[in-house]
Amino acid sequence: MRKRLPKSNWNDAVCIKDRAMGRINENWFENWLTTTEFFKTNWETIDYKSEPDEDDPIVRMIELKSRRNRVDDFWDTMIGENKLIEARKMMEKGYKVYFFFLFTSKKGDERELYFFDAEKCRYGLYHNKGLNCTLKDAGTTRRGKREIKKHLFIPHKLLHNVKDYKDIMEYHRKRD
Repeated sequence: MRKRLPKSNWNDAVCIKDRAMGRINENWFENWLTTTEFFKTNWETIDYKSEPDEDDPIVRMIELKSRRNRVDDFWDTMIGENKLIEARKMMEKGYKVYFFFLFTSKKGDERELYFFDAEKCRYGLYHNKGLNCTLKDAGTTRRGKREIKKHLFIPHKLLHNVKDYKDIMEYHRKRD
């Protein structure tokens, strides 16, 4: 369970529903982490932080965001600027950082898991071939309170479906 309360109206019906969805998706994601070969390390909860081992000494950190939409419903997806700032601090310490997004599938009752390698925005916002990450104010008012802050907007074409890779090492081999 998260230690900090959100800035929204904690008892608002929509906020309660969002927290429930987050818990369900975190449980699903934790199960995925323990049953997949994508990452071959043990995990602690931060959002998530891997523990190094002999086969893979790199520490990886993951921020998981749940989405009620499909990956292609919008041109981009967003994550709070505070997550980018924290990711940059962690990368300076030698960690690899990824933003994971759990979308609904085209069938609606399934999930599709995508990730963004935060290294792309380590020193500045990613800009390449018309695919530009941007920072702008955004948020929601649907939870009973105006929750607007700076967000990093990531074009969905920069997201990677975990199904496209055997494991994270294959992603890095293909990327380089």
